[in-house]
Amino acid sequence: MKDNKRKVILFIALVLVAIVIVVLAIVFSKKETKYEHSASKNVVASLNANSQAEVDKLIREDLEENKHTLENAKIYIDPYGNSPLSALIAFKTDSKTSVKVTVKGRHGDDITSEHKEAEYHYIPVYGLYQDYENKVEITTGTGEKTTLRISIDKIEGLPSMKVNARTEEAYKDGIYLISSPISMSSFGIDSYGEIRWLPSERYYHDIEVLNNGHILIGGNEIADNSLASKIYEMDLLGRIYNEYEIAEGYLGDFYVKSNGNILVASKKENRATYSDYILEIDHDTGKIVKYWDIIEALRTIDPTYGNDLPEGYFYNAGIEYEESSDTLLLTYWGGEFILNLGYSDNAVRWIFSDPKNFNTSFESVLLKGSEGFVYPKSMHSATLTNDTLRVFDNGYSTNIGEATISNLAGSHSSANTYKITGNTITLTTAIDEDKSLFSYALADYRIDGNRETILFGRELKNVDYSKNVNINEWSPLTTRLIENVSGKKVLDIEIDQATQFVEAIDLTKNVNFDFETAGAFTTLKPSLKEDLTVELKNQIKSATEKVDYNFGYSKNYIEHDIAFMYSDEAKLILINDKEEGTVYTLKVKDEKQSKKIVTDLSSGSYYVYILENGKMFKTDSKIEIK
Repeated sequence: MKDNKRKVILFIALVLVAIVIVVLAIVFSKKETKYEHSASKNVVASLNANSQAEVDKLIREDLEENKHTLENAKIYIDPYGNSPLSALIAFKTDSKTSVKVTVKGRHGDDITSEHKEAEYHYIPVYGLYQDYENKVEITTGTGEKTTLRISIDKIEGLPSMKVNARTEEAYKDGIYLISSPISMSSFGIDSYGEIRWLPSERYYHDIEVLNNGHILIGGNEIADNSLASKIYEMDLLGRIYNEYEIAEGYLGDFYVKSNGNILVASKKENRATYSDYILEIDHDTGKIVKYWDIIEALRTIDPTYGNDLPEGYFYNAGIEYEESSDTLLLTYWGGEFILNLGYSDNAVRWIFSDPKNFNTSFESVLLKGSEGFVYPKSMHSATLTNDTLRVFDNGYSTNIGEATISNLAGSHSSANTYKITGNTITLTTAIDEDKSLFSYALADYRIDGNRETILFGRELKNVDYSKNVNINEWSPLTTRLIENVSGKKVLDIEIDQATQFVEAIDLTKNVNFDFETAGAFTTLKPSLKEDLTVELKNQIKSATEKVDYNFGYSKNYIEHDIAFMYSDEAKLILINDKEEGTVYTLKVKDEKQSKKIVTDLSSGSYYVYILENGKMFKTDSKIEIK
């Protein structure tokens, strides 16, 4: 009897051992790491409270100290507080090895990227879903494998999507980055209409993908003239690599040349119109290396050109540099024309516009259509390949002020392709969605081989053409994103907000990450300054009255909140404990003031004094220049 009991006990023990072995085998073969977003909030919050450089340092020091293995990889969701649908995975391997990462798609649309050999690995993960437990598979070149589960909380207030049509030929190697007008968020979606990238800050104007996998995108900072003033180079983690400040601001589209330099449509100081002053900004220094004055170029044809033009006449809707012809191609929505201009000689090659928009002086440079040719109205995003011109025709005239909806029945927009022969032009194709879409103000038209991506960015939804209301006051607005491959529609997505530009980004390539020091560049010139004289030092010593002015310092310039009268004059004085410093002009009498002082002072701690209308004042401000 005892022998039978022993046999039964031994059998049960063997079964239990076998079960344990099987379970352990499954666990170690999968090496699956469960990671919940909620568990990471304290870590992320502590990181986001720091500057980018401090976040970099914390991440690197943690891995160097703790040497997390792949099985126990450290996962940082949105480490820079600027991209909640992205994460950074940090782990160490025993030797240098490559890494393959696959973000599992909800619709079978997995995205796999390869990462270069390293021993200490910092792997960016892009394209995560919100309100979802994401599965991310990691395989090293030495054969280690693991699966991470990354839960992202629900994000409120996102635009909704409706996929009207989709085929398997729709873009699948990445996502569509879509920028929005001022006060709206930009975002990235896949071909299923799922939001896969979302910056926490507001970025708008253009988005351009760089060869290194980073993006250039407009920031929400505003110049004194109310134009956008900054462009950022960042990765999809939201880590900033460079920022470029344009002193007189810019509007709309910008373009990246093959050498990395950036073309922007800026404003000439003291001129009413904007976007008629094109700048080329050096990618590595942020300095202006070349400029084109569009009004002056057009005045070589008509010396009176530009007199009394409305402020928005040159509203920038497209900048391109055509390397083969060494020309700029500029699309002006406000003036309803495309200008082809010599890059090197600033000479007008041709203009494409309804001849009614220009006087007879321009007849020799206007492209002409044959009898019955229908000229486009306001336009966006022109591109030129040899003799083929592509442009989005908004179908809305800014010149004649077609502003009342009741006058616009039957209007439609289209993406047009033209052929240029000499000084004649013919329409070859028009993508107009059966003339059912009317995006009067915003649009984009991108070409990549046989793939065309068209953004009807300000489509009037459920429009009632019997209404006697201004078109700019109509609501609701939508976007239609259309993609064609070899002339066949492969995607049609409706987005419930207005948008501005679209650019596809390949998430299978150029997704390596580094801790490169961020650069901050400006086209602002150092502010006018004077020596700190003995007389001024004596006035500082005897100053008794204090003014409640606030100053802040960041990246070579000082900002303030002072509202001077037009007739005031003032100087900003910075002085250290050694009585060394300088004097900057803060406000010139009877001139417009600036909120920024660009300083080239050496590093140190400086007290701030104000010489206002001849009287010296103390402040509570102290500025640390690094």
